[in-house]
Amino acid sequence: MAALLLIVQSGQEAMAADQDNGKSCGEKLVAVGRPNKIQSLSGMSAVVQWKRRAGELGEKFVHWQYAMDAELNCKFMRRSGYYICYASGKPCEHPSPIRAGIEDRGGGKR
Repeated sequence: MAALLLIVQSGQEAMAADQDNGKSCGEKLVAVGRPNKIQSLSGMSAVVQWKRRAGELGEKFVHWQYAMDAELNCKFMRRSGYYICYASGKPCEHPSPIRAGIEDRGGGKR
């Protein structure tokens, strides 16, 4: 129980740190993958669709691994024998590592 409390507190501290760093997140997006007999392919399709929708907010928001509250849920449809997956999460801004490195060195201007 104490470990769970510690994890919750650490998560809240991390969210507060993100807010202090000016990290911004969009509204929660939900995307549906293409049905497939292979679960992982439907899941991958859902994430690709999520990234496309997140890209509408800008290039810095397309990174699934930086989404807040990211979830990938799949359901097996018995009648058809296919899986269908849903990707959901809040797209969060993440600077490009290449551009961030250039900006750290004076924006590339000399």
